[in-house]
Amino acid sequence: MFAWVAEDTLVVKFCAYRTPGHVTCTRKVEGDILSFTAESNVAFEPAPLKLMSGRLESP
Repeated sequence: MFAWVAEDTLVVKFCAYRTPGHVTCTRKVEGDILSFTAESNVAFEPAPLKLMSGRLESP
């Protein structure tokens, strides 16, 4: 499943087949920077939010 929750923000939910597990990924564009976060709903201990970002450069 996915949804554009704002003009610059896409949320994608990956669901594991026949399990309660899913990962929610958020991608946000701010100018020339793209950020990516991922969070799982199932873990044996609290899992930190993962964050990556990158800058768009001209070829």
